[in-house]
Amino acid sequence: MAIESIAFASSGPANRIHHSKISAPTPCGVARPDLVARIDDAAQGKLTVLSAPAGWGKTALLAEWAAATPMTVAWVSLDAGDDSPGRFFRALIAALDQVFSLRLEDAATILVSTSSAILEEMETVLLDRLQDLPGPTGIVLDDLHVLLDPDILRSFSRIVDRLPPMVHVVAASRGDLQIPTARLRSAGDMTVFRAPDLAFTNSEARRTLGELGGGRLDPEDLDLLVQRTEGWIAGLRLAGASIENHRDPSVAIQRLCGTQRDIADYFSEEVLTWLDPDLRQILVEMSILPAFSETLCAAVTGRADTHELLTQTPGADLFIFPVDDERAWYRFHGLFRDVLQADFARLPGERRSELHLRAALWYERAGQVREAVEHAFAGEDLERAANLIEAHVDTLMYACGEIGLLATWIDRLPAEALIARPGLLRSQAWALTTLGQVDRAERSMHQASGPDYGRPASDSSAERAR
Repeated sequence: MAIESIAFASSGPANRIHHSKISAPTPCGVARPDLVARIDDAAQGKLTVLSAPAGWGKTALLAEWAAATPMTVAWVSLDAGDDSPGRFFRALIAALDQVFSLRLEDAATILVSTSSAILEEMETVLLDRLQDLPGPTGIVLDDLHVLLDPDILRSFSRIVDRLPPMVHVVAASRGDLQIPTARLRSAGDMTVFRAPDLAFTNSEARRTLGELGGGRLDPEDLDLLVQRTEGWIAGLRLAGASIENHRDPSVAIQRLCGTQRDIADYFSEEVLTWLDPDLRQILVEMSILPAFSETLCAAVTGRADTHELLTQTPGADLFIFPVDDERAWYRFHGLFRDVLQADFARLPGERRSELHLRAALWYERAGQVREAVEHAFAGEDLERAANLIEAHVDTLMYACGEIGLLATWIDRLPAEALIARPGLLRSQAWALTTLGQVDRAERSMHQASGPDYGRPASDSSAERAR
């Protein structure tokens, strides 16, 4: 007798499980046989996770794998309503019962029970039945990030730890799983595929854009499009729709950014709307940083809980990627950062300046002069910028070879910031001479040493500053 008949005999229609919830979607879109083969190899372990933000093709890829693997596959499409013990186990057991005829009468009794021990009892029953499966079985849990209940997560973790050898869980999540995984990883029983693993290649991008004008793209344009979207599948499709309606695809790709209407709407509806307001505020404030660590985030935002918000927010779809093997530094997806920076521009001016100056101070203490100076300029603290430039002139000119950058920085300073620093004008003259701009170099030297020092030359930075 099927679990759907047993488990819901005394419950209302609202609790019944629709067939589509426990059936794998029909594979569609660009076939990815190489990646499917990698997932099939990884699925020999206890747990395989596709961990990537929205729009990275996780569900489509799992559907393709489910259709291709020799394993028998039980599929569960999770949603927020499954974040309760009864609903979660009903769906899981119904999915298993659909592919195998299981003895489920005792499970049905537990599921309609109000006992607080339902999780432990269901674990025992489920693991007992899994031992009897006749062959290799994959259990797909799509959108696993919707499970937030700590008791359910602990129960899921215990089940994974005790899975019989022929059973394998393959899950899709918008973030790292909120369960202990160190033991699984150390035993080689867990594999994680992240966004870079799932990103479309140029050839896959061309195939997916075929119906949207992809055939009109030159190889250089396609390469730039994949680079700008970082292989993000939803981003490629959104961009493709825009390219289709544009007379010049090259121009459309050059102008592609996260604030483009379709892309911005996607981020708003699929990502930002669902975030905790505090986390969203932190992300907006951090958007001034091309790369960031937890300590830098804490220094800039003034919050001590950035670690918890960035690493322990269940299901946070952040479009944040590590930039080093130690996972100490991170960066935003470029298009997502565009959206956040647009929100940053709407913050009060005083708050924007405050955040930039905090960043400048952190970078200065870390000895990262370029970043410190740029944030000082962005925060409109020209005195700090001038002091930093003056203190590091020799390093910039001789050790780093940043002659052009030095000249540009000094040119951005107003006359009043240079009056007490004739040495900066002499350094600018030397830099401009090296760059072949002799006339401007002579004017800088004249300002630094002549009797009319302080009067701006006709094309100097001082005149522009006024």
